Amino acid sequence: MAFNQQDAATSIKTVVKVLHKRSVNEETARFQAENTCLRSKIVELRKELSEIRLEVARINKTPAPPTLRVRGNKESEELINSIMRQVGDMMNARLEVLEERLLPEKRVRPPLAADVRRDVVNNADILRRKSDTIT
Repeated sequence: MAFNQQDAATSIKTVVKVLHKRSVNEETARFQAENTCLRSKIVELRKELSEIRLEVARINKTPAPPTLRVRGNKESEELINSIMRQVGDMMNARLEVLEERLLPEKRVRPPLAADVRRDVVNNADILRRKSDTIT
């Protein structure tokens, strides 16, 4: 919401009128009331802060639950390697069982001259059959 100069001027005038109506005693009394309110809030916050500090101290004093400590770096690497080998062996065993169920692998060989002749004969035979059915 943008203020134009006229709105700004009128709002400043109203603030100045309010300030002129207030006396120094009224302002002092208002500030003192605010000050006492803020002081009571500070007291409450300090009380909360001390309670939080006590709670943190209590938590720090309680022993931490035992954690699994990692042995030396070399021992942990050996453990990891051992686990990885065991998992790899299990996977290999499962794959071998699956390989037994697969169809035999197709033999891939270069085309022979007999294959070319067979394709020519088959294509000629197909063309002859088509011509017989058309006529």
